[in-house]
Amino acid sequence: MLLPKGTKEDADKFELRHLGRRVPDYEQVWKPSQFDFAYLGAEEGSRRAALDDAREKGVAEEELAIGGRWAMYNKQDGGSAIYTIRHEPGSSTFEGEQEGFTAIKDGA
Repeated sequence: MLLPKGTKEDADKFELRHLGRRVPDYEQVWKPSQFDFAYLGAEEGSRRAALDDAREKGVAEEELAIGGRWAMYNKQDGGSAIYTIRHEPGSSTFEGEQEGFTAIKDGA
């Protein structure tokens, strides 16, 4: 979209997202999907692009993504709980809800 007439630095200012999650630069799209873009700016965009390059080469840790719907089971009493967690990969905090209980904010 930007690269035919723009520069790599121009393209790095934006990130591709799928279902609200960042899609790394090295990930290939193999089937029809809906995507959106987010503007990151020059500094954050170049930092994330460099991190993508390092991850593609295998010299940086992969992103951890814990978002989704999780079922937790207690082995002792057989109880269970359902959690819906929203987490931006690479972030140190998350939000969500436990069904039937209060909202989770900043991981607590």
